[in-house]
Amino acid sequence: NHPHIQPVRDLQIRNERERSGRFFVDGYRFVNNAFTRGYHIERVIVAPALSKCPKQFVIKLRKKGVPVSFVTPDVYKSIGTSEDVQGI
Repeated sequence: NHPHIQPVRDLQIRNERERSGRFFVDGYRFVNNAFTRGYHIERVIVAPALSKCPKQFVIKLRKKGVPVSFVTPDVYKSIGTSEDVQGI
């Protein structure tokens, strides 16, 4: 059990997203857009075996102080919002 996964799973519930003001995005393009536009990123969760995002991007996130958690594909799929999860 990864300590950062249950809070992300909770965001699958609309009331929790509205209550907390937080949301989960899946996909390099979405994460990159949020990052380059200066949005606060609380945490990035990566399943290296699923992700096609450049490793340099993850390194850049970490250098900028964004916490990064690495998980297995099964764990990542448990938080994904679609069947075609992208691993970041």
